[in-house]
Amino acid sequence: MAPRRSGHGYGHSAVCDGAFASIETQVSLAYIILFTLVFFFIFAALFFVRKRSGRTGKALVSTSYISAVVMMLISNILETVSFILISCNTTNYFNYLNMVIASNVFYALATWCLLFVTVYILNALLTRYLHLGRGQQTSPVVKVIPLAVVTVMLPLICAGMRLWTYITITSDAERSGGGDMIVMKMRARRVAGGGLIVWVAVLFFSMLLWNILSLIRAAEILSGITWNWGAEMAQAYLQGAFQALAFVALMGIAKHPSWESMEDAVQQEYSPVGQQQATTTTTTYEGAQLDHFQSPAVYEAPVYVHAK
Repeated sequence: MAPRRSGHGYGHSAVCDGAFASIETQVSLAYIILFTLVFFFIFAALFFVRKRSGRTGKALVSTSYISAVVMMLISNILETVSFILISCNTTNYFNYLNMVIASNVFYALATWCLLFVTVYILNALLTRYLHLGRGQQTSPVVKVIPLAVVTVMLPLICAGMRLWTYITITSDAERSGGGDMIVMKMRARRVAGGGLIVWVAVLFFSMLLWNILSLIRAAEILSGITWNWGAEMAQAYLQGAFQALAFVALMGIAKHPSWESMEDAVQQEYSPVGQQQATTTTTTYEGAQLDHFQSPAVYEAPVYVHAK
């Protein structure tokens, strides 16, 4: 989130003349509007991605992901409105804080929804994807542990939201949930989709850097460290970029063709192998006819093709 305006000076003229004359307010307003538009375009692109994705890809960009995008968009809209109103002195500071709190609530809920998609849904799909080639069943522990993680993180995110709202900043408490382990397994196993590995790596590192910047900002506030305005805005722009990149990476993962290969492999794995025998007719040197039967079709494991 962008650094919050102090809100001083309310109660003056309700005219916006000169409200955005300083470079600080202009850059801050540009930040808020930029990432509001970014998440609006992500929301618009979501319908295209769902249409082009297979059944497995749609599971990634389903209700939880849509909720995360919508709530992140609402959070940015509320932040934009509150910033403009307080800058133009058209509302008092208490109304401004109410909008900031509402924006932080939507931001925290969006953070948890993104965490649920990444740690639970994506982790389950990738684990199934890794075990498919060897015909192994996914262990229940693989599903229980990520679910326990996201369940525990929900009250922690709510507590963090209350803490950072109290000091008028927003932070997040999400974790990438084993993304590095998944990437290393995929690379070691040489499974399909080098492009899928790239998207998973982008998701992991974007969420990692997002959280590092959040922790740095939290440590600055709690330690009373004050940076100059330019450094704070640079940090805010980077954090916003990594947030948006995490959402885009999930859409890239959902749309990747490798999921279609997995769906085809699952269908072949559980469908009966064709046992029909084809008959051919040949003539011997004595004119007698012999029937020769071709051997039954042999099932072969699906070959994953590298797709970008």
